[in-house]
Amino acid sequence: MIGKGVRFILALKAIPRVGDKRIIEYLREQDRSSLLHEEVVKTAITAIKNLEAADWTRCLAAADEEIARANDRGISIISYLDADYPLNLLALNNAPTILYVKGNYKLLNTDKSVAIIGTREPTEYGKRIDNLFSKTLSLDGFTVVSGLAIGCDTYAHEGTLTGSGKTVAILAHGLDQPVYPKRNRALAERILEQDGALMSTYPIGTKLRPQYLAARDEWQSGMSDGVLVIETDVKGGTRIAMRHSVHQHRPLAVIDYRQRGKMGQRALNIPKFRGNYDAIQHQNAIPVFTREELIAFENKMIADHNTRVAAGQEDKSQSTQMDLF
Repeated sequence: MIGKGVRFILALKAIPRVGDKRIIEYLREQDRSSLLHEEVVKTAITAIKNLEAADWTRCLAAADEEIARANDRGISIISYLDADYPLNLLALNNAPTILYVKGNYKLLNTDKSVAIIGTREPTEYGKRIDNLFSKTLSLDGFTVVSGLAIGCDTYAHEGTLTGSGKTVAILAHGLDQPVYPKRNRALAERILEQDGALMSTYPIGTKLRPQYLAARDEWQSGMSDGVLVIETDVKGGTRIAMRHSVHQHRPLAVIDYRQRGKMGQRALNIPKFRGNYDAIQHQNAIPVFTREELIAFENKMIADHNTRVAAGQEDKSQSTQMDLF
C-alpha cells in the first residue's frame, strides 16, 4: 500500500536541506483539503524552497524510485497526509512525515496501543512480569509497541504473541535490511506471521547506525497511548523513551516492585528496579503492580487517546480528501 500523499512528501524530502519539521510547518499553513496538483507544485516549491521546474522534476523522479523499491519489496509507505497515518503521531510537532511498514499497517492507528519497554538485561522476575503484563494488555485489546531489542522488548513482543495479540516492532534501519538484532530475526517473522507489523522511519537501503537506535525510542512512545516500563536502572536507553513520553504527554507507568511480597522496600537496592522508583519520584510515573492498578492505567490511556482523537479528527478528515498527483 502506497498512500496518496506519499509521492508528494517524498519529493519534498528529496529537496536538499529540507527536513520533516519544515515540511510539517508548511503543510500546517495550508488548507490541505483544497490542495490540488497545480497548487501543490506551485506553492510547495516556492514556499519551502525556490526550485526550478527541472529540480522539482528530479525530486519527483527520486520519489518514484523509492516507491518502486517499496513495491518490489512488499513494503507499505504511509505519509503525513494520508488517512492511515497514526493520529498519535499526528499530534506531535516533530512527527516523521514518512513511515515504512511491513505487515499489517492498520495496526499503526488502532484505538488502543501501549509501548512496553525496559532494560536489555532484565531480572528473571522481570521477564515473567513482562510476559504477564504484555499478554494481559493484548488480551485487553491493546496493540503492544516495542523496539525488538534484546531483553524487555523481546519479552513484550513474545508475551503479546502468546496471547494471540497484535504487536508492532519499530526498527532502526530500512525494512529491506537484515533485521537487527540478528537474534530476533525469527521473532520478527513471527510478528508478521501473526498479523503484526514492522515499522521504520528510515528509507529503503538505510543501514543501522548506533544513533538510530536512540532516535527510534522517540517513536515507541509517540506511536502509543502510554508507556509501561518493566525494569530500568537510573541510566540507559529506556530513560530516553521515558523522557519522550513525558514530553509527548503520554501516560508513563512503571512496575512497582516494592509491592512484591517480602521484597518490599529492599527492591530499591536492586539496580534494575532503581530507575522505576526514580521515575515515580521525578516524572510522575504511575506505579503499577496489581490488576486494579493496570486497569486504571488502561483507562487513563483510553481517555487521553479519545481526547487526541477529538482534537485531531477534523485535521485528519481534511487530509483524506486530498487528490495529490
